[in-house]
Amino acid sequence: MRGGDSVIFSNILVPFDGSEPSIKSLQVALKFAQGDPNVKINVVHVVQLPLKKVPTSLYNQVKKMIYDEGEATIQHAKEITEDYANQVECYIKEGAPMHTI
Repeated sequence: MRGGDSVIFSNILVPFDGSEPSIKSLQVALKFAQGDPNVKINVVHVVQLPLKKVPTSLYNQVKKMIYDEGEATIQHAKEITEDYANQVECYIKEGAPMHTI
């Protein structure tokens, strides 16, 4: 911020799924935070697991695939944010996105 303006928040939460709108949202959050190095960016990707109505071994395979994809998505967010001075935390949460975020 310029001219004595101060940021009135200390944390920004950015839901991130790797889509173009989520990338733009992350970029906007980073731009807001640039004015104050004390602002922390929290990037969250939510994975939603299917109901456990299959054998455990198959469920565990599906869960691993979903988490692997989630890791790739959050890695993309880490690459976008790696050159920013602000503290950025990227993490994965499990659940329904509308309730988890």
